[in-house]
Amino acid sequence: MTPAQWEALQDSVVDGYMFYLNAIERDVNNDVYRLLSASGAEIISLRTLGRVFVDYASWNSETTPVPAYTHPELPRRVDALKSIYERCGCRDWVEFNMAFRRALPNVVATIGMTTKPAHLHRYLEADQQVRPMAAALAEEICALQAEWYA
Repeated sequence: MTPAQWEALQDSVVDGYMFYLNAIERDVNNDVYRLLSASGAEIISLRTLGRVFVDYASWNSETTPVPAYTHPELPRRVDALKSIYERCGCRDWVEFNMAFRRALPNVVATIGMTTKPAHLHRYLEADQQVRPMAAALAEEICALQAEWYA
């Protein structure tokens, strides 16, 4: 990030910020994320569900290849998140990602995408039912992301 970009970020020259943000991805570096979080800047989460229709809960990264469109660190990240997922009480990864984003006070909107009607139905169903994740679990995810984006 250039000095001018950093200054613009600190001066809040825009109304909000949009980037990939879900349990598996947070595509801004730690300095930027800390600044946005501390300032209360509004965040729009792209790829809200982190391509969750891969069944991460039962996915074995040793026997199932990583889909070509995913981040190369996905298997390691999924493994790191599994214990949090198991403790959160969510019925699937859709709920897990929705509960995580609801636990982040700066996230004011999300953008998800699918071409499959069944996936859209599940997304909308979860949106109506899911409550924010327990703060301690969300903090664990944020700590993992801080390691991933160091």
